[in-house]
Amino acid sequence: MDDFSTPGVVNAYGLSPSPANFIVPQKRPLSSMSPTIIIDRQGNVRMVVGGAGGSRITTATTLVILRHLYFKQSLCEAINAPRIHHQLAPMQVEYEKGFDANVLAELAARGHKVQESKADFGFAALTAIAKEGNSITAAFDRRRSGSVSVRPHKAGLVNPRRMG
Repeated sequence: MDDFSTPGVVNAYGLSPSPANFIVPQKRPLSSMSPTIIIDRQGNVRMVVGGAGGSRITTATTLVILRHLYFKQSLCEAINAPRIHHQLAPMQVEYEKGFDANVLAELAARGHKVQESKADFGFAALTAIAKEGNSITAAFDRRRSGSVSVRPHKAGLVNPRRMG
């Protein structure tokens, strides 16, 4: 189990122990879980995304949302694109092979230390569902095994205005 911090022990993600997350009676571990539901101005669900992967979950979730909703990448492209992450400790930006070289060069020019992530270390793995018009798509992350499927709802089980 790597949910709590252990004094003097670096966790599986290479993070130093945090006193805020030491084991004490009746305490739940801190988490980077960030299941996200995005709605439009009319209250209709546009996208649902969540994942696993420790401290990298929040970065991965943000990148996928930005790539899909703002840069108009398909959900599959957004989820499987190379990622970048900064943990603050150590003071370096980690990136996956294939990440935009221009962005990395600009970060380095601004004084950031950039380091390619070890292939076996991995970033967070996400799963997402998105709705565009009358089309619903789902995608899973190639970083871990998995699958997704989309099934039409049965009349009366889901509010059509909200989900589909």
